[in-house]
Amino acid sequence: MDILDPERGIDDEDTGAKLYYTDPHNQKRYDTVGTPKLAVNPPAVKSTRYQIQAEKLLSGRSLLAGEFTFELLDSAGGVIQTVQNDASGKIVFSPITYTHTGDYDYTVREKVGLDKTIDYDAANYKVTVSIKEEAGNLVATATGDAAIQFKNSYQPLGTEIHLQATKELVGKKLTDQEFTFELVNASNQIIQTAKNDASGQIRFDKLAYTETGSYDYTIREKAGGDSQITYDTKSYKIHVEVSDQKGKLVASVSYEQKPKFKNIYLEEKRSSSKDNELKDLTEKKRPQKKILPKAGEFNKTAAIVIGIGLILVGFVTLLMRKVKRNRK
Repeated sequence: MDILDPERGIDDEDTGAKLYYTDPHNQKRYDTVGTPKLAVNPPAVKSTRYQIQAEKLLSGRSLLAGEFTFELLDSAGGVIQTVQNDASGKIVFSPITYTHTGDYDYTVREKVGLDKTIDYDAANYKVTVSIKEEAGNLVATATGDAAIQFKNSYQPLGTEIHLQATKELVGKKLTDQEFTFELVNASNQIIQTAKNDASGQIRFDKLAYTETGSYDYTIREKAGGDSQITYDTKSYKIHVEVSDQKGKLVASVSYEQKPKFKNIYLEEKRSSSKDNELKDLTEKKRPQKKILPKAGEFNKTAAIVIGIGLILVGFVTLLMRKVKRNRK
């Protein structure tokens, strides 16, 4: 039984050997047996509290409540609290009670998770809480916690595609790497070139995507310099839609029309040996056309002939006169 009861008005009396007390309600006096125990009332304990807070930022998508975990460590490196962020990004640790003056050091850090789509913040923030006595009361102040901000970024797992087309050649057999094709982006820039294989398949290099969005392309054939080939001038449009499906990008490809290029080969006619022989024979049988001299050329020729004739006539005349003289 506790003999000290101020509410009941119980008084105590220390005689050294026994402790007597009087109950005012029934006016009786009691004594204790054995050595009396004195009750000691200690002074009231002074205390104060401080609550460390931080902020969470996530880029790339909306932040979810309870998505990330944060730890509060004491000066010895031991984890004393673990909390999660709320939907607005607030990180609030439980209040810490202090009963003595002094400086208390802490570390706030984010616990790295296993989500491969998240780039976690590896920063460690130091916080010091100082406890001082002012006007008989303990007062807490802190440094280092005003700028605690953890920044994470979300990056979904990427995806990639291969755009394809086909090639047909009419007039002769298609050969590997015979024709060239271009992949053009929405800005009309050539981003890839590819060649057909022997079966007519055209396969461009992979297109990698790291962000959601819409992407437009055009496939066309690059005209060559073969005069025997009629090149296909068609171009085909392709639309790619990239979406985020549970942390992984998915690309959906739609073709305005199935890309199929058709070229035509026309062989030049070559003359055979028999054709050449027949041509020579025909030319031999043809009557040769007499080439008449031009007017000027004819007059010149006639004058020469007449001159020669006159010379011959004169020569013959002289010869005959000489013969007659000899006979006489």
